[in-house]
Amino acid sequence: HPPFFPLDLSTTMTTTTTTASVLVSPSRSVLVSTLHSRIITSFLGSSSRSSFVLAASGGSLPSLLSGLASSFEAAGVEPQWYRWHVLLVDERLVPESSGDSNMGALRNNFLGTVLGGGAVPEKQVHAIDYGLIGTDGTTDDAAAAAIAASYGASVAAALVGSGGRIDLCLLGFGPDGHTASLFPSHAPLPADPTGHCAHLTDSPKPPPCRITMTLATLNDARECIFVGSGGGKRAVLDAIFAADDRGCDGAGPGGVTTLRRRMVDPAPYPCAAVR
Repeated sequence: HPPFFPLDLSTTMTTTTTTASVLVSPSRSVLVSTLHSRIITSFLGSSSRSSFVLAASGGSLPSLLSGLASSFEAAGVEPQWYRWHVLLVDERLVPESSGDSNMGALRNNFLGTVLGGGAVPEKQVHAIDYGLIGTDGTTDDAAAAAIAASYGASVAAALVGSGGRIDLCLLGFGPDGHTASLFPSHAPLPADPTGHCAHLTDSPKPPPCRITMTLATLNDARECIFVGSGGGKRAVLDAIFAADDRGCDGAGPGGVTTLRRRMVDPAPYPCAAVR
């Protein structure tokens, strides 16, 4: 089977079930254009608020944001970059110059094209306090907790102009069902005083030291989009969506197929707990 590109665009909760929309794209280029269109729609929905708050994870996702400015231009929408606040869904506790840094990936793929010159103000790009990372490249539990607390305060400050909520979260998910730095079978993570962030120093995936937004903060976002590609993610999708649910709206523009899926309870993986 060729790779498929699921996009979990929205969820609807009732007293008994949660349903999700899944968009399946036939190619990476169509995935990118579909994702950009959804980001533009989310941005337009923020017009009554002073800020638009975007939270993004790392991995392969930042590369999909390359060209977003051109997509706004093609859509005839003024992006008003000065209103944007950009947050990290999670971050590895490494220098920003490291190839493992999510902020580094965001700057290289997206922010480098929209910073300065009246675009996204640097003070509205919210990175972790890299000064708290150990000079030898290691971070103990106390330092990781301090970084999480500092970042939780940054998140709280960024949400002031958006009614206290993130407008749009862009998330990936792994073949093990993790999202952000929330891993299956990991012990519960201690949240910072704001409740927005948590830290861990024993991540199942390297590097071991990380901070991550909490499920409570992710679930409070106005919209979450999950992006995944390749057959390696199929087992996770089969586990989180009910096997007897096969609703389909058919193919739309660009050959994108929209599926309606009922989510399994209880959530079998952290990625399915974001609803």
